[in-house]
Amino acid sequence: MVNKLRDLRLSMNLSQIDAAAKIGSNDIFISKAEMGKTEIKLKEAVRLAYIYGVTLDDIYIATKSQSELCR
Repeated sequence: MVNKLRDLRLSMNLSQIDAAAKIGSNDIFISKAEMGKTEIKLKEAVRLAYIYGVTLDDIYIATKSQSELCR
């Protein structure tokens, strides 16, 4: 499920470096977020939602597994 973040980024034709620059972060953060190895803070989620053209709900869902969403 976490790869949905990657799918969102790619749907906007952005590299990890480009996405990171747009949210004021670095490509390592984007990589870790896409792999589920770091937690995305609200500020970052808002910025990602804006640049990916989706809602905060979409970002939240993209970072959770199916079992986490059903709890």
